[in-house]
Amino acid sequence: LCGKLKHPGIVVSVVFALLGCLLFPCAVYFYRLNRMKRALLSPILGLMLVLQLAIYVLIIKGRLKKPELKRMPSGKRFFLSAAFLAVLTGMLIPSSVIASSPQEFVDLSTRFHPLWYVVNTALVFTGLLVLWAGVFYSLSSPTAKICFEFAFWGFCGVALLDHLSFSADNLLTSGVFYITAFVMNQKSLYINLLAVGGVLLLSVFLLLKWPKLTEKALVAMLAALLCMSAVNGAGIIRSVSQIDGEQRDEDVPYFTLSKQQKNVVVLMLDRAIGEYLPYIFNEKPELKEQYDGFTFYSNSLSLGYKTNIASPALFGGYEYTPVEMNKRDSETLKEKHNEALKVMPVLFAAEGYDVTVVNPSYAGYREIPDLGIYDGYEGIRAYSITDYFSDNEDLMIDRQTRMDNFCGYSIFRVAPHLAKEPIYSKGFYFSCTTAAYNQVIEGTSKARGIRYDFIDNYNQLCNLSTMTTITDNEQGSFLLLTNECSHSAHLLQEPDYIPQMDVDNTEYDAAHADRFTLDGQSLVMETATNFAFYQIHACSLIEVGNWLDYLREQGVYDNTRIIIVADHGFSHQDAETAESDNGVDAGCFNPLLLVKDFNAKGFQSSDDFMTNADVPTLATEGVVDNPVNPMTGKAINSDEKTAHDQYVFASQIYDIEVNNGNTFLPGDWYSVHDDIWDNNNWTKVAEDAVLKEAP
Repeated sequence: LCGKLKHPGIVVSVVFALLGCLLFPCAVYFYRLNRMKRALLSPILGLMLVLQLAIYVLIIKGRLKKPELKRMPSGKRFFLSAAFLAVLTGMLIPSSVIASSPQEFVDLSTRFHPLWYVVNTALVFTGLLVLWAGVFYSLSSPTAKICFEFAFWGFCGVALLDHLSFSADNLLTSGVFYITAFVMNQKSLYINLLAVGGVLLLSVFLLLKWPKLTEKALVAMLAALLCMSAVNGAGIIRSVSQIDGEQRDEDVPYFTLSKQQKNVVVLMLDRAIGEYLPYIFNEKPELKEQYDGFTFYSNSLSLGYKTNIASPALFGGYEYTPVEMNKRDSETLKEKHNEALKVMPVLFAAEGYDVTVVNPSYAGYREIPDLGIYDGYEGIRAYSITDYFSDNEDLMIDRQTRMDNFCGYSIFRVAPHLAKEPIYSKGFYFSCTTAAYNQVIEGTSKARGIRYDFIDNYNQLCNLSTMTTITDNEQGSFLLLTNECSHSAHLLQEPDYIPQMDVDNTEYDAAHADRFTLDGQSLVMETATNFAFYQIHACSLIEVGNWLDYLREQGVYDNTRIIIVADHGFSHQDAETAESDNGVDAGCFNPLLLVKDFNAKGFQSSDDFMTNADVPTLATEGVVDNPVNPMTGKAINSDEKTAHDQYVFASQIYDIEVNNGNTFLPGDWYSVHDDIWDNNNWTKVAEDAVLKEAP
């Protein structure tokens, strides 16, 4: 087509200028960047719009001389640059994300291998950067080919700079978006602009001065990227191959509750914050009726801030506090964690109970629990129900969204900092659909979209009744079930606190602004994240309450002891107000603890000092005579709670791929006693240490 035009150069220049004009209002208005970023972005886009067109016009007018070629173009250099960019964006970046926690990206229902995400991204960028760009390069004039080479070589330097220099404070989810809002730091933005300019100038200088050397450098860098991608791929394959293959899709998860004998249920709601419950129950007084017989322990403590550190004590008792785990430094954390997960199930099974374990946290030190840790123990059923109650359509949408997000994330990682926020687009990466499984939060009262990780856990709670089998057997039941509905921040539709594609709580929030104040104490409710965490807690308590009503209808409520507990709390305050004089936020270590004993009546609150390590004692009290840890032979009781101050580990190294030695990696330690809400009761006892005994 260009060959038939009289002046193809001017036509192409005008077309590109027009396309740039269309991009200009999109960048400035659609993304709604702040004023400073618009001020920086506008002249840059303006130069891109007119510079090449102005130069071409000046050449035609004779004001500028058309540059003469001093060297022939090098297809080798162009295709090496294109291949480098394709491998960086299509292979290294997505494989690095997945390799950090491969099992989080596995679809359990179909065993979809996460390496397919890498394959898809690699094909997309290879097609764009090598195939299509290669076609345009091959059809271009010698002058244009040299321009292509300079551009792609310069892009290589900028992409590598931005990929290596960028780090986000936010946690990236398996949906390939950040848990909290992403905001680019202004200082980093200015520094990056200078660095990008420097890299571009250096790239031009190197290509002009040592063109052959650039080809050798590209070969070396390309080989390095391929090797790193291969290492990531091998790690992904190794991790995914460890997933327990015995549980099949046809295995219908269920647990029994007997009408004739005593049952014991331990329901662990991951990251459920105890401090929220009084406010939620005050807003919805009907919950007190549903939770009839429960005692809420407001002064409850967890011994850690993350699941890998705090949950062993919940599952196994005071033998598995962080200090006690560190004492046994000849055994791996994995072995001790698995041991803690087996304490109550093995004990109750030995007592003749029908035992079911659902979603045992980090069993086998894997994201997807290794149910094989219960092999060899009779009377124990174990399930991992991730994705089980999700529709196939939901799974397909989630999978396709991840495919798209990996492509967007790769561009996001290699783009200059100035462009990161518009590229990220609040986690939608240019997507215009609200069906994608992510949620864009627009203030404290509005949001669109649904996060898949939340909806999957929500579906599990909604199906508690479906999984419950009522029997007349002369055999009691024990259930240990973990759920993460209270873990992932998500705005829900009020007042029912249900997930909805378009959430608008403007009127309800305005009319019920006083619900966050109770007895003169107010929750910190300033950000969308604050509202989202409150709402997922309300949602979790409502759905569990519906299940409690079902147990009443089936006649197994009174003869069932129910313990609802969290592994740890979470900070819902800002950084300035969160820390006490001793440098610790007590809310991080305040897990939800609700206990209903057999035939208990009435809802009540208690400020007795409790820890979630009391759970095995609470579960066995009165139903197992002289309970003993079947793994160690030591008595199960709560004597250690009052024998000394409790030592709390404030580490945030939650990654079991990293923190998996014989002791927990060094961190800060605190001692606390009696009342966790009294700042004077907290003392920092060690900093960046591996504590193995009381200091």
